[in-house]
Amino acid sequence: MVFRATENKALPPEVEPERDLEVRAGDLLVSHAPTRKNCFASVCIVPEVRPRLLLCDKLYRLIPSPDTDPRFLAYALSTSDARRHIEADATGTSDSMQNISQGTIRELRVIAPLSRRAQSDIADRLDRSLGQLAVLAESTERHVALLAERRQALITAAVTGQIEIPGVARVTGRLTGERAGCSMHV
Repeated sequence: MVFRATENKALPPEVEPERDLEVRAGDLLVSHAPTRKNCFASVCIVPEVRPRLLLCDKLYRLIPSPDTDPRFLAYALSTSDARRHIEADATGTSDSMQNISQGTIRELRVIAPLSRRAQSDIADRLDRSLGQLAVLAESTERHVALLAERRQALITAAVTGQIEIPGVARVTGRLTGERAGCSMHV
């Protein structure tokens, strides 16, 4: 559910874009030709976006009715039930060449509160919850990286003899003799 404006092909500066194909802030986009493994039927809402960024041929721009909150619809289209329905109707010769028809998206039934306000309230709660989860995920990633760094430092310190390990003799000096370990000072 993230729009990445940097993932695009540049329009040559001398070419004037078709204005009806420009991506606009607030657009609800659905990818219709992804792979099953990679973002099958992914959905996003476009935040602020620079000019001259055009829709690619692998995206549908959905225009919800005025009584539908686009964020609620994006969340609804991201549910496992909606994705399962979309995936079941996908066509293509292999997992890497799937396609979702406009009809599949148009015919998809979404259960929603009748009130746009109620839809917005649900979307607001989901936004807050997902924001909290993102903060927790980022914190967890930082902690995992720190633990990996400390683990490596501990291994290095143990191997180089900088710390003593109870029950293990500390080796000093260097190995001599024909075979490693036949003569050492403890």
